Amino acid sequence: MIRFSDGFLSTIRDRIPLSDIVGRRVSWDRRKSRPAKGDHWACCPFHGEKTPSFHVDDRKGRYHCFGCSASGDHFRFLMDMDGLSFPEAVEQLAGEAGLSMPAPDPEAARRQQARLKLNDVLDLAATYFERHLHAPEGQHALTYAQGRGLDESVRKTFRIGFAPDKRDGLIGFLKSHDVPAGDMIDAGLAIAPDDGARAPYDRFRGRLMVTIEDMRGKVVGFGGRVLGDGEPKYLNSPETELFRKREMLFNGQRARQAAHQSGRLIVVEGYMDAIALHRSGFQEVAASLGTALGEEQIALMWRFTDEPIICFDGDGAGQGAAHRAIDRALPLLKPGKSLRFLFLPKGMDPDDFVSQHGPEAFEAELGQAVPMIEALWARETATLDVSTPERMAAFQTNLSRIVAGIEDATVRRHYDQDLKDRFYAIRRAMRQAQNPHSSRPAGRGRSGDVPGLAGVQTRKAPSLVTPELQLLALASHFPDSAQTFADRDVFHLCPDAELARRLEVALQGRTESSDPPAEDEIGLDAMPFPILKQQASPRFVGMLFSFLFAKLELRAIDDDAASMLAMEPDAIDEQMMERLVAIQDESRAMRAQIAELERELDEEASVMRSLAVKASG
Repeated sequence: MIRFSDGFLSTIRDRIPLSDIVGRRVSWDRRKSRPAKGDHWACCPFHGEKTPSFHVDDRKGRYHCFGCSASGDHFRFLMDMDGLSFPEAVEQLAGEAGLSMPAPDPEAARRQQARLKLNDVLDLAATYFERHLHAPEGQHALTYAQGRGLDESVRKTFRIGFAPDKRDGLIGFLKSHDVPAGDMIDAGLAIAPDDGARAPYDRFRGRLMVTIEDMRGKVVGFGGRVLGDGEPKYLNSPETELFRKREMLFNGQRARQAAHQSGRLIVVEGYMDAIALHRSGFQEVAASLGTALGEEQIALMWRFTDEPIICFDGDGAGQGAAHRAIDRALPLLKPGKSLRFLFLPKGMDPDDFVSQHGPEAFEAELGQAVPMIEALWARETATLDVSTPERMAAFQTNLSRIVAGIEDATVRRHYDQDLKDRFYAIRRAMRQAQNPHSSRPAGRGRSGDVPGLAGVQTRKAPSLVTPELQLLALASHFPDSAQTFADRDVFHLCPDAELARRLEVALQGRTESSDPPAEDEIGLDAMPFPILKQQASPRFVGMLFSFLFAKLELRAIDDDAASMLAMEPDAIDEQMMERLVAIQDESRAMRAQIAELERELDEEASVMRSLAVKASG
């Protein structure tokens, strides 16, 4: 790969104003922009908005959106907007700037020359296969292709051909064009016998051939489908200098621009499925070449769009492929970058579905694609058994293990909270099923229910300003935001059953007129962030709810640890010790999460105070 010096990149930036590049995709806001000073504003091209919050500064050569936080320079804009790689973006802008690309080092030049040579060999092979599809010996292959709906236009687009069932048909053709046998082998077109005594022979024989191209549209390999009986049903080119399956997407070069225009990328397992969808009008479709999705492929997909739709067959193999994709993608997740999943009816692949039901029905199916968190949860709960405390603990531990594998801290925190919410919802549903006539957990009640205390008038000591009291005050002042957290298991988090009941009612946006005034009611002045008494944004209020719930969860975790530590040493076996270690790890993770939330709250509060000062001035 060519290494670009800072001086070369700076020259490109100096010769081409960033506003010239961005201006091809946006309309500048005349009221806010000051072109003479290189200051430009527009509606963001990366997300829908009605007021311009996308800023381009020609002096700095940077852009930033104050709505979605997209930012970067000349090259990043083309990479994110058009799905180009960094070298492709540099090459495009260097051409516009009238600059020649820097020469690679001698070894890189040698490798590049070898790759170009193999590209020529593979292009010759594609021509050979195309010709034989229309020759007499390829008539049955042409009939098969037509039966699969591959008309002349599709066959030309994907360079579909036929490999005659001959030992050295392609080899003889390439020899006539002075291609050495070593190049045929290096390109994956011929196989050299292990004994070395026999001559090489054609890799592809008696198959319908599909040409595989890279992101530049250069031929890098082939996929061959057997006609009639035979194994394997599909045969791809082997790994070569040009063809690395885990780094490529079939039809990627066509799908890239279509995906940027539609904001959607459909990824299927095989190239015949991709061709079928492309033929049916879905231009933004690519295929994984029959392999499990690799990290490089996922990164490539995210250059096309933020949430590609992974479409798998509805059978067990499709489910297994989806599960592998989830495991591969989880560590790679970033803010705004994820996957969605579409599972077709059992026994159907995309080709079958669109042939039987039509493009409109498939479009409707795409609308049912589920976010990755839903596919993950469906997998983890497909055979869920939490009938005992031990099984419930195992389920919770497995969820924690899954979350721990996510490398991005922000995404990891949100996944952790979402999965905990779902986990506690299961706990709450089980408790309500066991005690359907009460919203309180079994074993908890008011003092009047306790034998010996009936009729006795008691007065509680003044309460501390606990997180649950702060949540109660927050919910009473911001009921709309509170309802977002209505499914939290407050009875698990609050030891005071009456306070838990009141908090549950407040989070659900309900009021109970029969409730007497509470002595422990607090106002916003007792909250940790005084900015609430001025003008708090919904985002800030939601963050504060999350912060207070995290403090309740930490308290519950620490209570569990304290209970175990209070036990007699002889009563703690090896399994309990492992559980204690896990609880302590969970406590440390929760403390780190709370610290991060508090930092974010401080930053948000600072922003709100600054805005308030500007507004008053």
